[in-house]
Amino acid sequence: INLNRKISRMERTDVIEAIELSEGMLRIADRGMEKCEKDDCIVLYGAIRDCAYRIKRLVKDYIPT
Repeated sequence: INLNRKISRMERTDVIEAIELSEGMLRIADRGMEKCEKDDCIVLYGAIRDCAYRIKRLVKDYIPT
């Protein structure tokens, strides 16, 4: 992701925080899936992973490479 595009400092900070948030969500999903034994938790961690990838995709679309 190229953050050299002309964006405000606030936007840049928000984009960086969104990337960090999505990476944290992926770590949570990975940890949860390792311990998961029920279908309910598979659904939960799958939803968390899906949201994380959606955030990453939105950030990528927002900041052209």
